[in-house]
Amino acid sequence: MSSLENLPYQFSPEKSRKRKASESFQSFADEPNQTAQESNSFPATNNPPTTMTSSAKSSYWSPMRLDPPRPIPHRDLITEYKEKVTRILEDVDQREMSAANTSGLTTQELHELSLVASASMDALPNSVEENQATLEFTWTAVDVDDLMRLCESLEQLVNDSVSINVLKDARAAFEEGDLQWADSSDLKDQVTSLEQGIQAANILLSIMVTKGIDRKVVSQDSVQNMIDLMRNHLGQNVMPALSSTGHLPTYATSSVSPASPLKKKQKVTKASKEEKATQQALKKFLKKVYKPIAGTTGLLTILMERLKALVETISIDDQPLLSISSACLSSLTIDPSSVAGMQSNITLTVALQKSCVLLVTAIFQHNPSKRTVMVEDLMPLFLQLPTSKKSMRTFTVRGNGVKFGNKAMSDESTATVAKGENQATIQVMTALILYMIQSCVIMPRSEQDEEGNISKCTGLEICQMVCKTVVEKLVVRCAKKGDEGGASEFRPVLSNLVEDLLLVQLLPEFPAAEMLLIEICSNLYMVLYRNSAFVRKEQSLSSETTFLTTAMDTIGTICSDIASKFSWAKDYSLSFPSAVDLEDLNPEADPNSEGETNACFCGRNVGDSFGLDCDRCHRWFHGSCVGISNDANVQNFICDECTDQAMVLDQIKYWSQSDRSIDVDIGKLSKADQAQIMQILLLKFLSQKNRESVISSTSQFHIAQFISEIDNSNGEDTGILSLDKMKDALLGSWRTSITDRQTFAGQQTEYLTEEGNAKLMLTLFTSTSKLATRVYKKLLELILSLMQSENSGALRKLAVKSLSHIVQEDPSLMTRKNYQDAVETRFNDEAISVREAAVNLVGTFVLQAPESAKMFHLPLLVRLNDAGVSVRKRVIKIFRDLISANPAYPDRAVVFIKLLERASNRKEDDGVRDLILETFRNLWFEAASSSHKSKSAAFDTAEQMVEVVKSSGMLPFGTPKSLVTLIQEMIMGQGSSEEEKKKVQRMKESDAALSYCREIVASLIEMLVRCDEERGTLSQSEAGTKLVSIMSTLAVFAEASPSLLKTYRENLCPYLKADNGVSRKAEASVVFYTCKIISSICPSFSERDLQLIGKELPKDLKSIAFTFNDVPANAAMECFAKLATHEDGSESNGLLSALMKVARQFYKKLVGKEGSTRLSEVDTSHVYRSLSTLGQICLFHKGDNNEEFEQVAPSELTWDCLATSCFVLFEKYLAKPNIEIKCRALKAMSGVFTAHPRIFLTFHQEGTLSEILSDESDDLLQIAALKCLKEILEHEEIRVESGEAKRQMEANKGMTKSKKISGDQDGDASLLGMCVLEHVHRVYEMTTSLNPKIRLGSVLLLETVRRQGLSNPMTLIPVIIALLGDSTANETRFAAKRILAEETEKNPKHVKQLFSEGIIQCYDLQKKLFKDNTQNISALFKSMASNNTDQIDCIVGQLFSDTIANGRAQVKKVVDSLITKVRRGRKTSSQDRILMSSFIAEIIAFLPYNHLQDVLHAVSTIHRHVGFDGNELGAKIHAFLQPYGVVNEDFDFGEIDALERAALQPNSSAAKAIKRIDKQKFADLCSEASSIVLLLRVSSFLRDSYASLTDKRLNDYFPGEKEKIADRGVTRISKSAFNSSIPNSGSINDCISQYAAFRQALRNFDG
Repeated sequence: MSSLENLPYQFSPEKSRKRKASESFQSFADEPNQTAQESNSFPATNNPPTTMTSSAKSSYWSPMRLDPPRPIPHRDLITEYKEKVTRILEDVDQREMSAANTSGLTTQELHELSLVASASMDALPNSVEENQATLEFTWTAVDVDDLMRLCESLEQLVNDSVSINVLKDARAAFEEGDLQWADSSDLKDQVTSLEQGIQAANILLSIMVTKGIDRKVVSQDSVQNMIDLMRNHLGQNVMPALSSTGHLPTYATSSVSPASPLKKKQKVTKASKEEKATQQALKKFLKKVYKPIAGTTGLLTILMERLKALVETISIDDQPLLSISSACLSSLTIDPSSVAGMQSNITLTVALQKSCVLLVTAIFQHNPSKRTVMVEDLMPLFLQLPTSKKSMRTFTVRGNGVKFGNKAMSDESTATVAKGENQATIQVMTALILYMIQSCVIMPRSEQDEEGNISKCTGLEICQMVCKTVVEKLVVRCAKKGDEGGASEFRPVLSNLVEDLLLVQLLPEFPAAEMLLIEICSNLYMVLYRNSAFVRKEQSLSSETTFLTTAMDTIGTICSDIASKFSWAKDYSLSFPSAVDLEDLNPEADPNSEGETNACFCGRNVGDSFGLDCDRCHRWFHGSCVGISNDANVQNFICDECTDQAMVLDQIKYWSQSDRSIDVDIGKLSKADQAQIMQILLLKFLSQKNRESVISSTSQFHIAQFISEIDNSNGEDTGILSLDKMKDALLGSWRTSITDRQTFAGQQTEYLTEEGNAKLMLTLFTSTSKLATRVYKKLLELILSLMQSENSGALRKLAVKSLSHIVQEDPSLMTRKNYQDAVETRFNDEAISVREAAVNLVGTFVLQAPESAKMFHLPLLVRLNDAGVSVRKRVIKIFRDLISANPAYPDRAVVFIKLLERASNRKEDDGVRDLILETFRNLWFEAASSSHKSKSAAFDTAEQMVEVVKSSGMLPFGTPKSLVTLIQEMIMGQGSSEEEKKKVQRMKESDAALSYCREIVASLIEMLVRCDEERGTLSQSEAGTKLVSIMSTLAVFAEASPSLLKTYRENLCPYLKADNGVSRKAEASVVFYTCKIISSICPSFSERDLQLIGKELPKDLKSIAFTFNDVPANAAMECFAKLATHEDGSESNGLLSALMKVARQFYKKLVGKEGSTRLSEVDTSHVYRSLSTLGQICLFHKGDNNEEFEQVAPSELTWDCLATSCFVLFEKYLAKPNIEIKCRALKAMSGVFTAHPRIFLTFHQEGTLSEILSDESDDLLQIAALKCLKEILEHEEIRVESGEAKRQMEANKGMTKSKKISGDQDGDASLLGMCVLEHVHRVYEMTTSLNPKIRLGSVLLLETVRRQGLSNPMTLIPVIIALLGDSTANETRFAAKRILAEETEKNPKHVKQLFSEGIIQCYDLQKKLFKDNTQNISALFKSMASNNTDQIDCIVGQLFSDTIANGRAQVKKVVDSLITKVRRGRKTSSQDRILMSSFIAEIIAFLPYNHLQDVLHAVSTIHRHVGFDGNELGAKIHAFLQPYGVVNEDFDFGEIDALERAALQPNSSAAKAIKRIDKQKFADLCSEASSIVLLLRVSSFLRDSYASLTDKRLNDYFPGEKEKIADRGVTRISKSAFNSSIPNSGSINDCISQYAAFRQALRNFDG
């Protein structure tokens, strides 16, 4: 393609496609003419700027005016106005001389004079050169005498109306009972007088501001009267009328003074009710008065415009100016919402407030000395502004043309673009502040001092000072602590202001918005920075958290807005398409034709909707999007990009450094050139679209910014543009008319649409804005820094939340390494609120970018175990939403497993558990409640469940109990204490879930069928894994609700044949799960089902028992026994006889080998299998056992004598020397004991169990015995909880009613419990066994004993606390934690009471375990901290946190007890005393205190002990050593004695002399001294570990002081180790070292 200059720009009629023209282009061209008639503030001028070079003048102005010049009045019109004034004055004179003696001006005459005044105001020169003449009418055309007489008449009218208070007179009439006053002539006369006075004031002001008129033509008193008229009428009449508040006490006269609302609330009496009725009647009465008063608002608005002109042209004293400003500012408090239903009043209010804003801006601009006072006046006004959503924002501004995705432009925002209109509304106060700032701009200039140094004035310095003052005053008020100074009210003010600024930031009319935003950011930046840990202490601040929240939220809002603009700029930045060659154009094409381009900014396809193609680039756009209807009939359409490209080309040609014609490729322009051209186009747009006087300063503000950027480029031209030429032109255009300012024109007359201008502003913002290019980066750095602020969790939380807002607009931030690292660090923050904020941030990110979720998958999974409930809830919601939006989420099975584990945790919060259940209901069971159930949905759910079971780690012989529980809760409904009205809904949901579960099971059966069909396409391993996963999932449903699989018996039984073509290991799992499923559904079988089963199943079950190992074989025997003993079964089904046949076979093998002393490997294997199988059959043996304990022959073995015969046989094998056979026999006997507790009683009475549990027994046998006892109790527990015990009781016809009532209804359970209880004392002893497996077995048995209520908590708790110190066996320690957690929930008082005793037993346990290596005795262990770093914890730390830490009194009691044990010890050897003292000292040092008072109490108590006992013990040791001459004569810790020096010199004379003393007594004294040393080390360690534990705080502490809120939540900051090491070999040298350490410690003690 050729260059842009040579391409056709105008369309060719013969080649164009038929389209509709844009109505917006027509109205765009018509608008300037209309505006010119309304406001003629800027008269036309064609003078080029004097600062331009002569070469530039010839081409500077171009014929680019959209509006024709305003017509110049004819000379006859000026004469007509002059004669009209003369005639009116003559009429006045005649009336004064007439008999009627009527004087003054009539209403008609005032109206005519007002027209003359308007003509005079239209002729006012604003930016015209001083020597330029005007041919329009002014008051100078009127004779001086006539003018003086006119002014006298007008002044009289003003004087007569200045004191009129319509509402005051109305209230007085109401009080007098004159309810007809509102309809009388009195009201009309008063309103007429007011109107005449205001009109007279308007005319007088127009005379005063006319150039060439002596200002003294109007007296000073009259000027004051006009100001008073405006102020009084506004405050006393108009404001209460527009807001319908004239009845309130605020506007009452002194004669009507109802009780102040600030007084104490009084009791409602009859009188107060009457007063209320009176107020309502007054309100109704005044409504008739409001309308005529509101009718004067238009005149009042004109009066303010004339006062504005007066302020701009004449110097006025301070007091009148401030009174005008005060009155205008008070109008901003009018609440338009209070006049709901009166749209005219709302319109009048908006117009009035706008006039007030412009008047105050004029005062602020032309009176620099009043600026400080006026800014200060704004502050209290903030608190009086309307706050309702309806009335907060009433100042209308243009919309941005495009709705960007940020908060300020969203539909939810209160400051937003009106629907269907390109308008937006902001607070009036915001507009006022921006206008005030922009009005302070001055012309840029350069000044040279005497030394020749050049200083540049940008013209924006005063604007920046005003910004700084406004922001500082506002922030200071927001920062005040408490409610002092209205801080809580000012914080929303700041937020609302920022929201407005973000809305207008891209509007050319408000360039100061960015300056104000930068100042706000700078101020809040310093506030947050000084509250962080990155500044020196003397520079730091300690602001309230609520203020920091406001500051951080504000920063986050601004940054998120910038981020959204950057994001939108990627798609919405200006582009410059190439023109299309007309020869290649298809005139018949439509938007859907091949090769056509849809370039509409909405992103939608054009489709069948009305579309247009650009006459230059021939891309398609929606007619609705570009504002062109289908009915328009204009023949050309040029898109924004093409329009802008032509304008850019025109500007480049003009502003280029070369005077010759150039061929320009816009795409090769530098970024700086493009930005400068866009700024020129921006000024051009602004000059053509606005006519208000404030736009003059707005354009000047832009020019000043543009010149400042040129100056900052150091005079270097960038690209092809001449910056000097631009600067000269801009300076020359400073005072010229905006409408005729040709600096920004080219040869074309096209202009961008609103949407095009929005794109231009967006592009400029992201490329040149200081806020976007510099401040934004600094703010992001601040947020990242505050996320690392270790001294304030509140700041870290706020920083994370702010980053979350930003990421919501720009997710790409989270792909940067530094942001990822910062967020992951906060995942492990010590504060729950920070972790929650970090999780929320990640949730925001991953839900917007699911493809990036993998990078945060593991951190989120870890947070599922977070200590904070809110954190866990947020993580659950994130995974729920993530998987819901992306069902194929790769790690969903792991997520489901973790959620199920949380839900099954007994200590889990109910809210978290309910949320998990709701999550699974949404993800898995949502289709259950749908009226359109989908089979594919059930199949998808089945597949997900199979994945969960497969990944649960329970295979090959287990099922995830948590999934079973979930299904049961879904089927049965959750919650038992819900309101009655919810029960019906819960039942409906339960029924729907049950029905849906049937569909899931059907899907699983279908998956089994498919698995069989696909077996040939899968490897043996893959097929086995898939088959086992499906079977195990079916087992889950069978366990949860057996009825779900009742109908699928025939589908499942074939899998018992173990011929599924998979590996042996997989076959074992398949048959195991199949047996378990059939065992679960067995109770629902009928006799007919049993008959069918009896034909094939026994053979398969027998085969399993002989083929597979214990687990599947036992499952097969369980299934076999349950089928054979079915309640509805009969002998005809053959199941029982088949079972006995199997039993006899195994029984026969055992009988045959019972006498063998040596068994082969095969025989041993057969014995193992026989013992296991017979034990499993006996476990499910029912009926009365044979009373005779004798071993029958295999052929005589019957069902009745099975249990006793097997028991006798098992006893023989228990007596064999082979330890493995003994263990197998004992396990087999547990089956007999479970089914027949009385046999267990016999076994117990024989003393065999006691022998097995004794220390003389083999360790393996002891472990087996512990397991057997645990299984016996668990089986009995299942029998009772499942209802089996109750069914057996009811089936026992021999049990009398009295036995049932007396509690003897379950004698079997009592027998088992009694027998086990007899051996509990031995089990306690076994917890200290040197064999870790015995300790584990004993603690697991104790857990079951405790759960069944068979243990004494007073004995159990210390034993279990002791096991927390079992550092060599993690499983044992975890089991102990689990027991203590349950005991804490059940018996918290006992745990607190026995805490200290448990610590002593813990020491004793470690002493026993490490008797040969005592240096391993320790109360500390390393663990992983929340931030994935190693940390040192106390073995009883978690128990302390759960039971004691939250009670101040209990903490003190425990600490006192432990300190006493360190100090006093127990009467054992000196070495043992030191070891125990060191052990307990470590615990005191590392207890997780959560309150500063706890630490203070510990340190204080230690100091008290040392203070009382230290000197006494020192004197005692001194007296003991003095006879040996190894110490000084006088007892004094201040001096180092000879024995201390001997610690360093073992061969010294003192060391030799000490060998003659009583070593045992000296060792005892030194061990006591070592306890003092250890306590002082604890004190020092605590003081170093807690930053809040200062010397002052410690000195001020006393035990009885009240709890301080600031002391809560204290955390340890030091990660140093605690030194509990004391030389303790028992040698004399170690005793000397202990003595020396004791004296040194007391020497350093300052307590």
